[in-house]
Amino acid sequence: MTHRTFAVLSLVVATLLAALPPSRALGDTALTPTLTPLGRHVEAELLLRELVSVLPGDARARVQGIYVAFAPTPVDVMSQAACDDDGDDVILVSDALLVLLENVSHAQALDLGATRANVSSLASHYAKDQRAGERLLPPVPGAFEAKDSRATETIHTARFRESLSGVLGHELSIFVRGELTCPHPTATHERGDDVWTQEEAELAHDIAARLYGKGRIRGRDQDAVLFTVATKGEALGYIGWLAFLTAMDNADAHPAWSYTTQRPDSARRLEVVERAAIDVKTELRRTHEEK
Repeated sequence: MTHRTFAVLSLVVATLLAALPPSRALGDTALTPTLTPLGRHVEAELLLRELVSVLPGDARARVQGIYVAFAPTPVDVMSQAACDDDGDDVILVSDALLVLLENVSHAQALDLGATRANVSSLASHYAKDQRAGERLLPPVPGAFEAKDSRATETIHTARFRESLSGVLGHELSIFVRGELTCPHPTATHERGDDVWTQEEAELAHDIAARLYGKGRIRGRDQDAVLFTVATKGEALGYIGWLAFLTAMDNADAHPAWSYTTQRPDSARRLEVVERAAIDVKTELRRTHEEK
């Protein structure tokens, strides 16, 4: 993303954040239960629309018809940018990824201050007990118990939305940067588009081989932070997600999910995202001072 685009989007971010209502005390916020599978899908669709809405005009025009499709696998944790069989822009995410993001967000909600004990414990659980090719395991029973469940659920909801926004924003950046151009992007979303076919899966696999690797990840993560702060005000959930993946990488063995094999070196990604979060806030302060 160019400096000019960054500056334009930073101004949009500053305007949006200034318009947010004052936050309430956690205890005054209604309890949000763990989402159903359909609820996670709806959340992803809404978050993508929010991300697109804060893009500068030229970038927004390039992705006006983009949508989220869902791979119904409970096994592979994955997300990627792709083109559907009609040639439209699409971000593909698996149900396993959405469940894991929720689990990590629960763990993050229980960690106090800058500690990541619960996130690290969850990573150890998956590194030790998750078997390749098997359905994603639930957390250890009782792992997410908290004295103040109302406050914990409020934080969990915020972290889940931030983490999912970051994941979607990372893929959205691929289209914004012009790294993937689908043959026939349209502004319409046909009925059945979100049903992912075998033909589309094979095409997505071929695209993934060209799109992902160490040299392409840094800028996308920086964009993901900027987009997420623009819509959610924070990127703590995305940072927590990468902290979880870093802890997984540090284990002696861990499951080879598509998400991590396509995006190696989670520790480096975590550094980039934490630095980007600081830079975005610095730019926002500068933008406020110039207004």
